[in-house]
Amino acid sequence: MATARSTPSTAEDPAKVQELKDELYEACVNNGSVGRLYTQKDLFALGVIPEDSPMLLMRVVQGLTDDKLLVPVNDQRKGLSWKYRTRADAQKYNNLPSSDAVLVYSLIDEAGADGIWSRVILRRLGMHDATLKQALKQLESKGFISEMKSVEHPNKKMYIKANLKPSEKATGGPWYNDSTLDEAFIDELERVVFDIVNGHAATEAAGARKNVLRPLPAGYKGYPTTKQIAVLIGEAGIAKNQTLEEDDIQQLVDVLVFDGLIEPVHHGYEPRKPGYRAAAIPRLDDAATSDSNQLDVVRMGPPARENGLTEAPCGKCPVFELCEEGGPVSPRTCIYYNRWLGLETEAKKPEVLEL
Repeated sequence: MATARSTPSTAEDPAKVQELKDELYEACVNNGSVGRLYTQKDLFALGVIPEDSPMLLMRVVQGLTDDKLLVPVNDQRKGLSWKYRTRADAQKYNNLPSSDAVLVYSLIDEAGADGIWSRVILRRLGMHDATLKQALKQLESKGFISEMKSVEHPNKKMYIKANLKPSEKATGGPWYNDSTLDEAFIDELERVVFDIVNGHAATEAAGARKNVLRPLPAGYKGYPTTKQIAVLIGEAGIAKNQTLEEDDIQQLVDVLVFDGLIEPVHHGYEPRKPGYRAAAIPRLDDAATSDSNQLDVVRMGPPARENGLTEAPCGKCPVFELCEEGGPVSPRTCIYYNRWLGLETEAKKPEVLEL
């Protein structure tokens, strides 16, 4: 850390500026990761620039930017900020064969793990197509960049720094296999998640009647959380040799919640980390849908709670909204009552309305 007081000649002394450049860069490295953004206030807080001189800071930061060690970033929240590059990455800029290659590489570097489309590079630099192709070829031959596939843009030619792993935004995370959505894998895991949650939906009664299940008591805190579900799935080893993070499992849980198969329980749990339990799902009479053209639906929800209304045909009628006197379906002509009462005969079955 610099201890000398600032003098009018400090900013003009190349040796002093170089010393401050080295100190400021090392301070940035020691106080944050490569992705951390430093504002002007943050740079002053490092205690390197004597007397917090704005002019001297500008000179030092500009020198580090010219050396490719600092990268200016216009952040929406923090405003103008800087992040540092490693010295190895900065050295690559000095080894590039042309200024065009420097411009192209800087955009690919800026895109990070998301990668960038070649047409975006062409448009942003206003470069001739042949010039861009030559620059890309030079960068690939030196092993600085490589092509990548993106699930968001499967038909676009994307580029990324060779030492970076594509982000989940580009690869689709564990739900994609060779840029193709693995629906079978997702369906299988959804069933596993539901089975885990559903397995906690009842508790064994204490008493003479063994193996009898009863509703869980109010305030029960044993419902599984997303973190617990992720641990159980990891221990089961069914994730195709992939490591599923808690956020990945949360996506599956959210789908089941949106489908109405499970529901969050917040009482007694940490904020934003609820437990989950199976939801009661009203289910249509199998006979009422047996003649339909719908695909077979695997009902993962528990049976509906029944009462006098739900036991009667009207309580779960698939065309209840259309039922009225004089309409296409009416109480007078209802076929479901005969079926419910067992009065329908094989000799004469009424025609079922197809919707």
